[in-house]
Amino acid sequence: MPPAIRNTRPNPFISTASGLLDVDRISGGNARSIGIMDNGVIFGNLTKSLSGNTADWTVMMWTVDAGHPDRYRENALPKYPGGDPKFNGVYATHRTKWDRWPAG
Repeated sequence: MPPAIRNTRPNPFISTASGLLDVDRISGGNARSIGIMDNGVIFGNLTKSLSGNTADWTVMMWTVDAGHPDRYRENALPKYPGGDPKFNGVYATHRTKWDRWPAG
């Protein structure tokens, strides 16, 4: 196993000229990337729990650390307030990029 992989849980990777770069190598959680924007921001989901509760998932955005281009900073998007904390969660499921709005 490459040294950047510290566990067997899924993590988002980027393919670079020097090999694979683990975007979220310090969280120790279960991360899933959904897409990457034109500006290089990667977005997806992260949980550090194995409980199975939907509320344990957090929508994340990973951005390149300006001082360390081989590292990413994680930014959690806020969750909806209120409700049952075991079921009130937010989960990114899809990404779409439109060059122009479709006809019809």
